[in-house]
Amino acid sequence: MTILPVAHAALALAALTLGAWVALAIAALFDRYAIPRLEDVAPPRPDDPPLPRLSIIVTAHNEERSMERALRSLLALRYPDYEVVYVNDRSTDRTGEIAERLSDGDARLTVLHIDELPPGWFGKPHAAQRGADAATGEVLLFTDADVTFAHDAAACGVRHLFQQRLDHLTAAPRLTLTGTMLQACTIASRLLVGARQRLWKVRDPRSSAFFGVGSYTIMRADSYRAVGGHERPLLPATGQPLAGLLFAVCPLVYWVVAMTVSRDDSYPWWSALPFPLAVLVFVYALWRSTFLTMFRGVVWGGPPIPLSRLHTARIRRRSS
Repeated sequence: MTILPVAHAALALAALTLGAWVALAIAALFDRYAIPRLEDVAPPRPDDPPLPRLSIIVTAHNEERSMERALRSLLALRYPDYEVVYVNDRSTDRTGEIAERLSDGDARLTVLHIDELPPGWFGKPHAAQRGADAATGEVLLFTDADVTFAHDAAACGVRHLFQQRLDHLTAAPRLTLTGTMLQACTIASRLLVGARQRLWKVRDPRSSAFFGVGSYTIMRADSYRAVGGHERPLLPATGQPLAGLLFAVCPLVYWVVAMTVSRDDSYPWWSALPFPLAVLVFVYALWRSTFLTMFRGVVWGGPPIPLSRLHTARIRRRSS
């Protein structure tokens, strides 16, 4: 067996590392430019077919600090026929009270209150299911209580859904965050998740890639009910200058990409500077959540549910 000299091994490792980072950078840039943006979808025109009735389902748990502005934005949408079903999920603050106050005099807003979580349910899926059960629209838009909508955000999404003959459409929100480190962690999560999930392949029916965003998910109501709604749970270089140079280029490549991505959320360019540290924080969060899930179960708006119980209810993908 031949053993490579330390310098050669360091150079090979550096080249492999750089290649991996370049591949991730290409994937991230491909995500950015290959995925349509909701803001680029033209709003409905007068000669378009009429948009179907839309039900916007908002799930809320202790959201009194940010909910009023978000809910008012929903009530100010430019959409011809829609309703807002606001689900107050066991809140202990003034969430329900504020929603009821805003519903006075506005027949488009219906407020539902959940006092108990049934066994076997997570909080948010249960609230979303309750909202969908009460919805009357042909199209369902699920969102969170802290999301502020632009006036045409719903109309553009529904128009794109029908123009492209889709059953499910999701859009990532522009996050408003303060603090450079928090912004850097957000950039890291977007890049790593995008590379892992191959977001550009989601719209390919032959691909197994998938993705969803709880803050903006649109589905045809009949398709949502056909799949069972929310009732089913888802699941270093030593002695080798060239190697050192290659290692140094790795973060530079992703720094450039991270600065590009930061513009999507209107963050300042320096939010990408702590990106390498943000990656470590993000990896720590992933490992911590993994171990907590393995030994404690999944927590989502309710008591922990062991993985063994989720495995019995999982949906297996059928190949055609």
